Amino acid sequence: ATKSGAIEIGFLDRFSGTLVITGDVSSIESSLEAIMQYLKASLNFSVTNISRS
Repeated sequence: ATKSGAIEIGFLDRFSGTLVITGDVSSIESSLEAIMQYLKASLNFSVTNISRS
């Protein structure tokens, strides 16, 4: 995620699996999209659409 956008890891908890990323909205959206594509293509995960509210 940090390679595909101008974001930073704000908090990472390996025990609970919590990951907080910080940055501007467009950078976060593009990074999340890259993560989803990686999980789908490389690891054969089922992914869902990303929505905003």
